[in-house]
Amino acid sequence: MRGELKKEVRLQISITRLKKGIEKLREVIVALQQSDKEKDKRIKELERKLLDKESERKELLSYLYKPKKERGESKPLGKKKGALAYHRPIPPSSAVTQESIHTIKQCPICKNSVGDVGRYPFFKQIVSS
Repeated sequence: MRGELKKEVRLQISITRLKKGIEKLREVIVALQQSDKEKDKRIKELERKLLDKESERKELLSYLYKPKKERGESKPLGKKKGALAYHRPIPPSSAVTQESIHTIKQCPICKNSVGDVGRYPFFKQIVSS
């Protein structure tokens, strides 16, 4: 019959097509392997740079921050037991240059009148030169 191919010829054509496909795929594999090697080199280079930057960062931090001291042997806070309290001495009357009396007429918080208490000095300010 005319136009019909024998089974062997059809198989031979299929085999030829498959071989060409395999060759193209092998070329793709080689290109991908080469690309993979280039990327591995780049990754190693970037990791090396990252380590350099990390060591640089730690060095700069050592300039800014000192290592923490151990807290085990710190001095106790406050005054010693039995020590007298410190009070500022009242200035002599010769040092007083001005006296002012401040009265309060209403509560600064609730704004209510304080009544008769407002007439008495609430705070006496002493100004010395």
